[in-house]
Amino acid sequence: MLLRKALTVYLTLVWLGLLVAGCAGKNPYLASYDRVQEGISTKRDVLGMYGEPKFVQPFRDGSEQWTYDADASSEFVHQYHTFSFRFNKDGVVISKYKFTSKWP
Repeated sequence: MLLRKALTVYLTLVWLGLLVAGCAGKNPYLASYDRVQEGISTKRDVLGMYGEPKFVQPFRDGSEQWTYDADASSEFVHQYHTFSFRFNKDGVVISKYKFTSKWP
């Protein structure tokens, strides 16, 4: 009985450790990128998810492109993300782009 209880506690702790380790590796920028919807999301939505953009590129037709950079490097893998969102003159997302680079 005592062995069974100890095994249950041990397995629960292992499971919780794996859960925490899995969540720790998630990049919030990547999760937010999937929530941005073309034709629906607005500048306000993107600003709320990412904050102020690193670069703003205005276009003659009144549209803008906002660009963000995110470093998701760890001890063993270097990973860098670039996200761009293009908005029409009304501030609605008309296209989005994601680039990820990795190196050992």
